[in-house]
Amino acid sequence: MSKLFLTASLRDALGTNRLKKLRSSGQVPGILYGGHMDPTAISVNKLEMDKFLAENNVGSKVYVNLEGKEIMAFVKAVQKDVFGLNLLNVDLQALTKTDKVKMFVRLNFVGKDKLPIGAISQELASEIEVETFPDQMIDTLNVDVANLQFGDTVKVSDLPIMNDENFRIFTSPDLTLFTLIHSKAQSDAEEGETEATEPVTS
Repeated sequence: MSKLFLTASLRDALGTNRLKKLRSSGQVPGILYGGHMDPTAISVNKLEMDKFLAENNVGSKVYVNLEGKEIMAFVKAVQKDVFGLNLLNVDLQALTKTDKVKMFVRLNFVGKDKLPIGAISQELASEIEVETFPDQMIDTLNVDVANLQFGDTVKVSDLPIMNDENFRIFTSPDLTLFTLIHSKAQSDAEEGETEATEPVTS
């Protein structure tokens, strides 16, 4: 996978009015911390950050170009307005190659188009918490549900990543992530078939 980059600038804008002015100029205030560096106030271009988040997730690894210095980091958190439209702030956590990072990985359930006709699927969790080294980081985990039958469930313990020595999983292995149930129409039809086959007694 090719490196993903963000360009950042140092900032000293503090206070509500100054932050509003910074945002109105097309910049998003943020903080870069961790990785044996002091917390550093930064700003990133809003269009660049919006594009990054449209193609990636919170938790994605990114290389920050800060005043000509390249820093390996990941998107720790973002804050948006009450409508969830405009970025207000971004937290970037700097990384070192030898330090493990604890993060949430988004689940992507694939193969739903191959599930039995009439089935109702329930996605009961959207992410799991893991720990790994920076060179092993992932922001999305595909979970194949194509072969599930009615009544089947997928738990954390069923995920192949549980057996990957590069990852430590913090989410409970007993947590149910996905389940497949009968549709109401099918359940009613089966109940009707059962009643139709019951012997009639006088």
